[in-house]
Amino acid sequence: MYPFLIAELALDGRLNPVSGVRSLTLFARQQGFSSVILPIDDAREAAAVDGLTIYPAEHVLAVAEHISGKKQLQRLTVWPEQHDEPELDLDM
Repeated sequence: MYPFLIAELALDGRLNPVSGVRSLTLFARQQGFSSVILPIDDAREAAAVDGLTIYPAEHVLAVAEHISGKKQLQRLTVWPEQHDEPELDLDM
């Protein structure tokens, strides 16, 4: 099965970030996808969804090479636990 692609494609072929990455990644998992390709800037948010391999990419040509088997994209190596979580100020 091909990877699920989440991105806005710029006229020059760059993959631009999109909003709603976590929801789209959850949808991909629910539909049976095992991997997701998305812009580098969206990769950490997508990593919060378990059960998927995340492939960050910068350009549509890199995506085409990955899908064709010519050159593999590098898998995301940052785990969700490494995200910077906002601190809550619960001063009571």
